[in-house]
Amino acid sequence: MIYVCEHHQAVLELWRREGRRGIRLAHLDFHDDLRGLLIDRRRARAYPIGALARGAAPLDAGNFLAHAVLENRLEQIRWIHDRCGGRAFDAGIVRYQSDLFALPHRLRQALRRAPEAPLVFEERQLESWGGLETGERLSIDWDCFASILQDPSGIETRVAAFLDRLGSQLPPDTYLAYSPEYSRPSIEPFKQLANTLAARFRQPVEWLSPALERGELHPSGVDPLPPRTPLMALILFLRRRGRF
Repeated sequence: MIYVCEHHQAVLELWRREGRRGIRLAHLDFHDDLRGLLIDRRRARAYPIGALARGAAPLDAGNFLAHAVLENRLEQIRWIHDRCGGRAFDAGIVRYQSDLFALPHRLRQALRRAPEAPLVFEERQLESWGGLETGERLSIDWDCFASILQDPSGIETRVAAFLDRLGSQLPPDTYLAYSPEYSRPSIEPFKQLANTLAARFRQPVEWLSPALERGELHPSGVDPLPPRTPLMALILFLRRRGRF
């Protein structure tokens, strides 16, 4: 099935209704959608930090995968994004055990020994992605190809590059989110991708957001740009040079 939604957290709501667990996911997205999680990639474990650890982070599009991990629904995530995309372009990011700024969280976790969730995790750029693995579900945020921070003339090229790298494996399900706050206005190319995937996988399309099919948008009101402060500008500058 090809599930199409306006906001990405609808995918977790679907998994909850289905009672879905043991999910292996290829997540193509400008953002990680794991805000509030710290991942130890070597040990394949994850635990909440900050507001998520305090139970003060309601479900939204930027943390729905973090909630899914803590609910033990996800077994593996492979996060794929374009060169313009990833943690170096985002304010609210997933933390890795190896990050410099993860040290306070690691010390706190060592002291409190809070429960951890198993998670196999990988991050890579689209140009080095080898396509879907057997049994892997496909999650796509349209801002992977049409982000407001990307060149608008390159949407078609980026979608074509994704389709070329997709491979021959058929995902059990595909989840396609439009994310109007983060994507340039491009509903028709978005709908065309849904139709292309439906034809390629020979799977029907179900619109979890029926109004979206008619082109009706309901933005959440979130500011899609990082905070415009000198400190955040410095942080993003350092991140783009590999310092997290």
